[in-house]
Amino acid sequence: MCEASENHTPMNVSFNASGEMNICAHSGYWQGKSTSILFSAAYLTLISDNLKWNAKSTGKFTTAALTVDRTKLTAVIMIENFAHPMICQSRN
Repeated sequence: MCEASENHTPMNVSFNASGEMNICAHSGYWQGKSTSILFSAAYLTLISDNLKWNAKSTGKFTTAALTVDRTKLTAVIMIENFAHPMICQSRN
């Protein structure tokens, strides 16, 4: 799970090993499955072009990218007009 750093719009991100993503902002959330998952020694990146916003039914899908530094437990989420640094913790 990741949460936005201080002084940013409240957001949190959760995801699982199968690539399901849930990106919550103060007024709703985007949900869907990652279309690409990339691993390296230090980073995990999840990319999706099929996230749906729950607060209104526009029929439009949103693209998002989340990159997690697995050693420092920090991340950056990029979605819509947001690009947020985040602090992460494991839910194991």
